Amino acid sequence: MKTKQITKVICITLLSLQSFFIVSSYNKLPDRIAIHLNMKGEIDNYGSKAMLFILLGISIMLCFSFYYARKKPMKFNDNSSNEKERDRISRKSQNLMDYLNINTQLVMTFLAAVFTVLYEKYTSSLIFIFYFLILLPMVILFFYIKGIVKVK
Repeated sequence: MKTKQITKVICITLLSLQSFFIVSSYNKLPDRIAIHLNMKGEIDNYGSKAMLFILLGISIMLCFSFYYARKKPMKFNDNSSNEKERDRISRKSQNLMDYLNINTQLVMTFLAAVFTVLYEKYTSSLIFIFYFLILLPMVILFFYIKGIVKVK
């Protein structure tokens, strides 16, 4: 199975999981729920539970945005005259878009779980999972840029 297809299956699965979390717990949640966490993992803002559908909408838009960016790898290429180098950058860029798409959907799924099914059980210690999901793409981006830019 191609990377593109694997990414699509993973993202659809994560979007379905987010939808399941929201729909299955919507009636059980209070009218006002936590919608934001501070750096310590403490709840610092509340809003309507209908905002969960905004979270899902943002997640869907991000999924399609990464999918579109993956379809246009030439946007990542410079004017390099070397065809082999352009192909290498295109492949790496497509892989990066796949990775970022999956990671973004993981973050959104984590947030959907925290604000729905884990709402009553939430502890600030769960924030470390969130930080890991945020920090990991930064490390990957560093190595991606280091691999693309050839230091002579």
